[in-house]
Amino acid sequence: HYHGPPETKSFELLEERGANDPYIADLLINLLGNHQSVCTVKGAAGALAGIKHPRAFEFLKRLLPQDVQMFPMNIPASIAKLADPRGIPLLLKVLQSAYTAPTNGADDDSDDEIFTSIGQDRLLIDSCFALIAFKDDERAIKALNDGLQNEKLKEPCQAALYAVTGDEKYLQPFIEKLNQGQSIDVYVEFYLKDHDK
Repeated sequence: HYHGPPETKSFELLEERGANDPYIADLLINLLGNHQSVCTVKGAAGALAGIKHPRAFEFLKRLLPQDVQMFPMNIPASIAKLADPRGIPLLLKVLQSAYTAPTNGADDDSDDEIFTSIGQDRLLIDSCFALIAFKDDERAIKALNDGLQNEKLKEPCQAALYAVTGDEKYLQPFIEKLNQGQSIDVYVEFYLKDHDK
C-alpha cells in the first residue's frame, strides 16, 4: 500500500539533495535492493532517476517487467525522468506485448490474473506516456504512430501524440467519444486532465 504524501515528499527532498550527496544515492540504491514496499521502490527509483545516477538505468531495466501489479511502481515515468535513450527499447518492448496474443491462463479469472491484467494494461499506457520524454527520437514517434492501429494502444498513443505535437487531430477522437456519452480509458483521462494545456 502507499504511505502517502509524507513519503512522497521525503523522496522529493532526497532527489533534490541527492545530486550533491553520494550518501543519498547509496541510500536510494539500498532501498531499491531491499524491495521494502512498492511505494518505497517507486520513490527510490524516481529519485535515483531524477539525480541521473549512473546506476539508475540498470535498476529501472530490472524493475520494469515487475511493474505489473495492482499498485504501480511507475517505472516508465522514472525511465522518462532519467531521459537515457537506452530506455527507449525497454519501453518499445512493453508496447510490443500489446501485439502478441494472450498467453495460456489469460482466461483465468483468479484474483492474481485480474490484478496482473490491470497492471499490464496500466504499464502499456504508462510506457506510451513515457515515450513523450523521447519526442526527438524517431523510434519513439514511430512507435506512438504505429500504436494508433492497435486497439490496446490507440487511446494512450493519441494522447501522447497530442502532448508531443499539440495537434488537435489527436484530441478530437476523445472529444467525440465523450460527446457521444462513451468513456475513455481512465488512465488516459487522468493523463489528459493532468497535462491539460
